Amino acid sequence: MAKIGIDFGTTNSVAVAYDRQNNEFTYFHYENGVPAPISSTIEFRDKEIIVGSNARRNMIKYGETDGYHFERSIKSKISTGESIYVFGEKKEPYELVLEILNNLKK
Repeated sequence: MAKIGIDFGTTNSVAVAYDRQNNEFTYFHYENGVPAPISSTIEFRDKEIIVGSNARRNMIKYGETDGYHFERSIKSKISTGESIYVFGEKKEPYELVLEILNNLKK
């Protein structure tokens, strides 16, 4: 039976399954056909939540544009108890972590 490991990082996150019997790793996220971590950047726009490299690219392109909100380094905010406000709505860091983990699960 495979074991699943998750590395929730400040910059990137990754989930991997390891089958010890067959000594095989199964990666859950690929970019351009290559196993890759998911960016831990989250974008909020038009009631939509985007996680990963698309959010990171959009942050560079639209970072200061009205109607966009980006969060990164969420892992560092977990221990501070600091709430995050997205378009006036209060979010707890663990809620944003859940978005990243759900994206890894896909």
